[in-house]
Amino acid sequence: MSLPFNKKQVAKIITEVGADNLTAKGVRERLEQSLGMESNALKQYKQDISTMIDEVLKVCAHSQEPVTILRHVTMRVDACRCGPG
Repeated sequence: MSLPFNKKQVAKIITEVGADNLTAKGVRERLEQSLGMESNALKQYKQDISTMIDEVLKVCAHSQEPVTILRHVTMRVDACRCGPG
């Protein structure tokens, strides 16, 4: 199943919001806004979003610099991408 969002988009939101202010619901709502979707359109992907958040935070746990986090996640996602997005 192809998701309507990807880990890069989740990572970008995490860098914008900051890990201290992060909630899975907040990430989902921002994804919906950035994709031009109605509220709760991505609710069925709650688990996928949470998993991506965990993966992004795990990959970037050692870095405090938002630009570095986004760049690092982007490189990691690009390196292991199995398909589009």
